[in-house]
Amino acid sequence: MMVCRVCGRECAGEDLLCPDCRNSETQPVRAKELLLRQLVFGILAVVFSAVAFLGIPLAHIFGIILGGIAIFLALYRREAYFSTVGFLLGLAGIGLGMVRMIMIILEG
Repeated sequence: MMVCRVCGRECAGEDLLCPDCRNSETQPVRAKELLLRQLVFGILAVVFSAVAFLGIPLAHIFGIILGGIAIFLALYRREAYFSTVGFLLGLAGIGLGMVRMIMIILEG
């Protein structure tokens, strides 16, 4: 399977141009790699958000951002590469980061 680097659409192996955006840059993508990316960003989101409770400045912001990336990756091309665990870890990272942000606002 080939995927366009610009728009993300799947292209047939023999296609020289993307059928959607007419870009010539396609690359092979493996489903396991996409699922792994979702999981890694989800795990990092939870870790950064949890570390924020130890008082490390701005860690909750990174947790929220990484959680958003994990959710985006989970929902992008959802029909083929959806990871429930990556999605839930992303939500947990955002939730923990938001709780810490609210705590900081209330403390200050």
